Amino acid sequence: MPQPITFDLPTAQGFAAAGEIAAWVHAYLEHGAWANLALSDRLRRGPRWWRGPVELPLDHLIRCTGPEAGMEYPQPVDEWESRIRRIDKAFPTQQDMPPLLVEYRAGLLSLRDGNHRHEAIRRKGWTTAWVIVWYNSQADFDRDRAVGDVHQPKRSSMTESALFVAAGEDRLGAHRGLGISAISFKVLPTPDRDVLIIENTFHAPGGPARHLHTGQDEWFYAAEGEFVLEVGAERFHLKPGDSVMAPRNIPHVWAFVGQGRGRMVITFFPAGKMVPFFEEVTKANAMPPRDPALWQAHDMELLGPPLALG
Repeated sequence: MPQPITFDLPTAQGFAAAGEIAAWVHAYLEHGAWANLALSDRLRRGPRWWRGPVELPLDHLIRCTGPEAGMEYPQPVDEWESRIRRIDKAFPTQQDMPPLLVEYRAGLLSLRDGNHRHEAIRRKGWTTAWVIVWYNSQADFDRDRAVGDVHQPKRSSMTESALFVAAGEDRLGAHRGLGISAISFKVLPTPDRDVLIIENTFHAPGGPARHLHTGQDEWFYAAEGEFVLEVGAERFHLKPGDSVMAPRNIPHVWAFVGQGRGRMVITFFPAGKMVPFFEEVTKANAMPPRDPALWQAHDMELLGPPLALG
């Protein structure tokens, strides 16, 4: 097997054409300027299935590293910015840059190597990146057709078969507490279906702080119990079966005001950064903190307190 002279896109494409993309990935992780020995070791611990390099939209890739709250691998902002500046000068074109490495996780594309490059090229104004995707099972590899034919997208793996989620269950089997309520992911975003649907179940009155989304429309459907919802200057009293759509950039606030249990189905389109936001705020089993930086990091603006009850 020839050794890569440079770790760039054409070299990776050559190895992929020869059926040797896994060898290229490990050579890159173990010997390149962007070496990540821990990731290489992890990838060798079990069977992997590979696809790529393929070109995907940047906003379909979920970073795991950065200065924002809730990152799996947080990094101080000064260190983060220093690396971004160095990368910005290193890669004048996509051809010069090694493909990013992405893990397929239940329909999500988690960026595991190349987080700084992702942010650097986003700031350049680029909207896509070349990536190599790995899968941890043959079933995931077989289902994920959207990544396999990204230039002529088909329906994604998650829409080629029915998605059944039982009552009260989360799509990923997780418990996500918010103090007075809990949320369950019902439909997760995929590369060609950028939508998030959750069910928010309440066992006590209340709701989140007043806020707005800079990039998402939000649709509310009252499934059980009574809710009050304010969108801009309008106020709505929702009973089961009622719904309201809150457009992006419009302030809104809402609360469960009934007795017993309440359930609200909420759709975010596009999904934006709502999945990592909910993953972060449910760690404490409390309503989202009123920390403006946390909300801004997930493309929202915190505008005021929760809706007054009574």
